[in-house]
Amino acid sequence: MTKSLLIIGKPHSGKTTFLAQLHARLDVSNSILKLYKPVSNLNPIIEALICLADGEEVKATPTDKSTSIILPILFDEQKIDLNCPDYGGEQINHIIDNREVDSKWAEAIQRSSNWILFIRPSNVTTCFDLSNKTIKPQVLENGSREAEEYIISDQSSFIELLQIMLYSKEQDAHFKNSTTKLTIVLTCWDEVKNGETPKEKLKKCLPLFYNFIEANWIETKLNIVGLSSLGLNLKEKGNKEKYQTEGSENFGFLIKPDGSETNDITHLISEAI
Repeated sequence: MTKSLLIIGKPHSGKTTFLAQLHARLDVSNSILKLYKPVSNLNPIIEALICLADGEEVKATPTDKSTSIILPILFDEQKIDLNCPDYGGEQINHIIDNREVDSKWAEAIQRSSNWILFIRPSNVTTCFDLSNKTIKPQVLENGSREAEEYIISDQSSFIELLQIMLYSKEQDAHFKNSTTKLTIVLTCWDEVKNGETPKEKLKKCLPLFYNFIEANWIETKLNIVGLSSLGLNLKEKGNKEKYQTEGSENFGFLIKPDGSETNDITHLISEAI
């Protein structure tokens, strides 16, 4: 059986890093999921695997790159060929800015029934808000506002993205989504460390977006988790050596919806399929 899992994320949200760490876990059978045969083509993530083996952070995927890696996994005695795309995150910005998807993305959206949206809280931007900012006197005198104040917030862009995808999926807007499973993944959770559950963090960080997904998905088809694919900051002294000596597959953790932690990051996939 083949399942198409659509991993979605803006630039630097951690998609490729997760795919590389996911394969590393599967390759050593150190997870709830197993490989029932070797992966036939590692080209989409080979550079990421080399970086992690050297204790280096994974480089951003080029904008024009668009490939897929097929993971032949065994889960609950069931063989599943998981089709996971890897692409430059700027493609997501292009979809939002142009309010359209090309034929390749349209096909991927139609084919998939499991969406995983990666959001890095530390990269989230907010729009101009008069309630917490003061306009400079010279701006008022000139009768204009600074250009940067008009940048759309990530909160609005994430909502726009999902609306475009739901439209492409031909989801009836009169009903909550009960067919496509959505998993919101707050990445680089090791940067958070504030005792909040992923749901609480999302509600605090992106309240309007949180209300949107709650209003458009039934409860059983919506999951909110925290993820640290690396488990630690590779720029900090000593961490690079840890990766080189212990292996990248021994690092990383997942925060489940209830706030509990597991070192098996493959739970993200098992709970999404």
